[in-house]
Amino acid sequence: MKTLYVFLLLCLPAALMAQDYKGVDAFARSVSFSKDYEAKAKELSARYESEEEQVRAIFTWIAHHIRYDKGQARRYKPGQGEVVRAQSEAELERLEQARIAEKLDRMLRKRKGVCQDYCWLLQAMLNSLGMESAFVSGYSRTSPEQMGRTPRQPAHAWNAVRVDGDWQLLDLTWSTDMEEYGSNGFFLMPPEEFLKSHYPSDEKWQLLDNPITLEEWADRVYWHKSYNRHDISDLRVDGEPHQHYVIPYESVLSLHAQLPPGQKLYAFRNSGNKQVELEKSGQTYTVDLKANRLRGTVTVGVLQGQRLSPVLTFRVRS
Repeated sequence: MKTLYVFLLLCLPAALMAQDYKGVDAFARSVSFSKDYEAKAKELSARYESEEEQVRAIFTWIAHHIRYDKGQARRYKPGQGEVVRAQSEAELERLEQARIAEKLDRMLRKRKGVCQDYCWLLQAMLNSLGMESAFVSGYSRTSPEQMGRTPRQPAHAWNAVRVDGDWQLLDLTWSTDMEEYGSNGFFLMPPEEFLKSHYPSDEKWQLLDNPITLEEWADRVYWHKSYNRHDISDLRVDGEPHQHYVIPYESVLSLHAQLPPGQKLYAFRNSGNKQVELEKSGQTYTVDLKANRLRGTVTVGVLQGQRLSPVLTFRVRS
């Protein structure tokens, strides 16, 4: 007997300053919840002509009405997901569609789910409008401790969506808190930005001309999920572009940032309470690591008032 397998993914949740979607978001959040997702897809998309706004309305409606199921996520262990067996591709497809329908029904009844549930619901709503999307499985990083460690099992899922003829990326699971923080969430981000925190199992979904390997991705600096709320980019060490999570002690780190008034960039050791404000010149922020005795695990974050929002973490070594 020929046996085919499909493994379920569960994943941890998480929250670019780009287009202003405030009007679309306000409308989407005002649309009441219903299990009839096809009717809701039509209602949400009817007032918009552009595909981008239609996708955004559905994206925000789901993020607003469906909570992340932390209990289900805690019960999941990578590599021990549910298995679907079939004797043919046709039977596998039929069983898979039935299983997805069952999972969607559960999600809509309980109004909570995990990453693959968000992906399936978004796909179902877009498909009902004739829009093309894809379920993307892969890896995400949720702790600086993961720097330099190549993950073994994919444990996250997100979507690729064709908008006005071009494939773009979005992550609903990591966007359920965007209302709280007033951000756009992980929505249609540039592929290079999305890759800071997500790595697809199929490299084609990097949407890059020169994709990188999983090992290269794991060896990059760690970007906290809050990076999508701040316009911070172009990490350099001694003036040269830098990606690796290890930065030499005798070097100067610089970042390009466009921060609103009242916000500053600080660097601090993860052990101890030493904090150093980065020097600002135009939109370039710099810090001399050795001069400020910053070594070990170091984080750069945005300080506004008394609140420090971590953006990236790396390790400084001699």
